[in-house]
Amino acid sequence: MTNKHIFSALLALFSAGFCVFGWAHEGHAPPGPIHELHHLLWLLMPLAIGAVLIFWHRQRKRDRD
Repeated sequence: MTNKHIFSALLALFSAGFCVFGWAHEGHAPPGPIHELHHLLWLLMPLAIGAVLIFWHRQRKRDRD
C-alpha cells in the first residue's frame, strides 16, 4: 500500500469520525445566538482541518522534489 493510499484512507476515516462526532454533538448548545455560533464553529472546524491537511500535503510534496 502506497503512502498516498494510506493518507487517503486515514483522511476518510478521520472525516467520517469527525462527521459522526459532530452529528452526535448537534443540539448541545443552548438556543439563541450561542447556538448559531455553535453551528458556525462546526462549519469552520472541518474547513480549518482541510486547510492544514492541504498545506501539509503540499509541503511533503515540495520536500520530496
